[in-house]
Amino acid sequence: MGFICYNKPVMASSTRNRSFISTLGRIIFSRVFLVSLLLLIQVIIFWLLLSSVFDHSLTFYTLGIVFSLLTVVALVSNRDNPAYKLSWTMLILTLSPMGAIIYWIFGWQKIPTKKSRRLEQIVHQADQFISENKQAKVKLEAMSSSAAQESLYLQNYAHAPLYQKTNSKYFPLGENYFCELKRQLKSAQKFIFLEYFIINYSSKMWNDILNILCERAEQGVEIRVMYDDFGSLLTVPGNFAKKMNQLGIKTVAFNRFRPFLEVRMNNRDHRKIAVIDGKVGFTGGINFADEYINKIEIHGHWKDTGVMLEGEGVWSLTLMFLKMWRFATGESSGTWEKYRYQTSPQLAPLAQREDLGFVQPFGDSPHDDETAGRNAYLNLINKAKQEVIITTPYLIIDNEINTALCQAARNGVTVKIIVPGIADKWYSKFTSQAFYAQLIEAGVEIWEYVPGFIHSKTILVDNKLGIVGTINLDYRSLYLNFEDGVWMYQTPALDELRLDLKQTLKVCRQIYLSQVRDAHLITHLLRGILRVFATAM
Repeated sequence: MGFICYNKPVMASSTRNRSFISTLGRIIFSRVFLVSLLLLIQVIIFWLLLSSVFDHSLTFYTLGIVFSLLTVVALVSNRDNPAYKLSWTMLILTLSPMGAIIYWIFGWQKIPTKKSRRLEQIVHQADQFISENKQAKVKLEAMSSSAAQESLYLQNYAHAPLYQKTNSKYFPLGENYFCELKRQLKSAQKFIFLEYFIINYSSKMWNDILNILCERAEQGVEIRVMYDDFGSLLTVPGNFAKKMNQLGIKTVAFNRFRPFLEVRMNNRDHRKIAVIDGKVGFTGGINFADEYINKIEIHGHWKDTGVMLEGEGVWSLTLMFLKMWRFATGESSGTWEKYRYQTSPQLAPLAQREDLGFVQPFGDSPHDDETAGRNAYLNLINKAKQEVIITTPYLIIDNEINTALCQAARNGVTVKIIVPGIADKWYSKFTSQAFYAQLIEAGVEIWEYVPGFIHSKTILVDNKLGIVGTINLDYRSLYLNFEDGVWMYQTPALDELRLDLKQTLKVCRQIYLSQVRDAHLITHLLRGILRVFATAM
């Protein structure tokens, strides 16, 4: 008996040791660890070289100071947001000259010139397949000159035409979105395009999608999948694209994450687009991971939203995908026109309906100086007459949006912003809270989603204008990422969004000024510091 009792813990200990060693081995030899280690080594080498040179040479030290000052001059002279300039100026001058080098590697917002020119060429090629819908434009102008102005901006500066004859359906939860997406994928006859920021290879959500893709591929359906390599760094293996291609599914990682210090890693493909046969298109905040459909709980209940378009407006989502695919792959051949959906008997009734409103899918890109997503939000806020309701996982805003929200509230507009009750990142919550006091003092209402984390990105204005898309109210979404959204006027989706917001507010708690001010002194200090460097988050 004593022999048995003696051996059991030894076996258990041995099993635990093997499990620990196996786990440690997977971590050490994982792509994330190796890439992070190589990046850290580069940073350390840079730091040691600079310290050695500048600490022992007055000439090099002086040159380092001059280099930092010239970097600040270049930074202040460009068109970046003032808050962005302030954050980097403080870092550059504090860590001179290392701060200047860090800025040129990580702080420069634009993609490299060569890539930017190639993207401009692709956009120009796509513009040939876009035509202005003059009839829709005239009709919208007659209904609302204010909405027509906003629409004209997106058409002129985001290459986004206005559409009628397009049905829209809003999804208040990721679960609803997922069910409809699977149904539409199963019906695909010609092609499936998927572009997502995160794909979790081991999730039930992705495996359900993958089973459908494999079945459709076997039936001859063309399938393309694009994912952001940085966004999916922890959730897909390094050979994910290769495995997918072996299954007959064309797959590419956008902006492949490599162990080199370079500016291009600052720009991420944050879009979530699905297009089936050019007939149906989806977008919104939902990625392919189980938390988005509440199969697992990470930060309480996960509330996310999406929108589905059916009809003419899907063409813009199709072109958005094709542009990014060509940019990511370097492909230069092939026609895009064959992916435009021709009106069928099934879609013909849409042309007769007068209650579908107007839709305008648009993309935002960091390759130019036009922050289309940010400006679309600003236009909606500035022209609001009665009410503005916003949902966002992060409230890390620039001075212009902050001012617009405050001024709208002072003008008597009801402004409500719904943010997470349980944050996914502690620093994001503290940074968001740094903006609460000024907003609340102006009359803006801040509401926290009590059940958990709200990841949806929506804005509804006066119950008839709005956007559903991928755009967070933070600097990364507004300035650095590739994003997308659907601008809408008097659509069925906006009616559904209005009802969902009404129900959502019932499970939210309002944050009052006294709660913000009563925080500990250290909390106030931390919020202030994080707000200064918010642009780097």
